[in-house]
Amino acid sequence: MVTKRGVPLFVAVPCDEMLISDGLGTGLAIKLFVDERISLGRAARLVGVSISEMIDILGVLGVAVIRPSEEELDRELADFG
Repeated sequence: MVTKRGVPLFVAVPCDEMLISDGLGTGLAIKLFVDERISLGRAARLVGVSISEMIDILGVLGVAVIRPSEEELDRELADFG
């Protein structure tokens, strides 16, 4: 584990096929997608599933797939007002 002033930053773990197949890749892809570092398509490719399957995985976890900006939400609300 790597820390900075006692705060964990990351853990270095040797990866092998079994570790990846047990979900590490999926967890990583989800985290990167949630943090908006990769797209939905890239997350799906990392996991090895279709985009629709990735949407289902994210949905089960309660992760929003469509994330409009505040401005987009304001425009949408104005259209209904």
